[in-house]
Amino acid sequence: IIVTVLPPGSARVAIAMISKLCITGGFQGIMIYSIELFPTVVRNTGMGSSSMAARFGATISPFLWLLADVWRPAPYLLFSIMTILAGLLCMLLPETKGQQLPQTLEDGEEFGKGVARKMIDSALTTLLLKRRNTDEESEVEDTKADI
Repeated sequence: IIVTVLPPGSARVAIAMISKLCITGGFQGIMIYSIELFPTVVRNTGMGSSSMAARFGATISPFLWLLADVWRPAPYLLFSIMTILAGLLCMLLPETKGQQLPQTLEDGEEFGKGVARKMIDSALTTLLLKRRNTDEESEVEDTKADI
């Protein structure tokens, strides 16, 4: 998104290269996490499917730059939005630190149950606490104004 507003030049190239570095690092992190996430009995199939999807995306991504002929910022916005969406969806993945990793399909089905619900509950609790704090601050301000 930043690249779309920068004028052509060395700053734009530098930001694009830093973005490329982050994408490569993220791809490696996904590969490591995927190995932990798939149960042992389907790990090869899961990793093969994930790799195929990644290679498909890598194959079509150069052609998405042709969208710049229609609207100059379109490729940047498309890649940015998809990256942000992928990052948000990663929040739904279960934590693996200190957990027994799934060995069977049944273990894999039970492994991530309730993760989305916990995340939503945590977010709502945080929002409600902030809202309560804001309401309390408003009441204090109103009381000070009355005095």
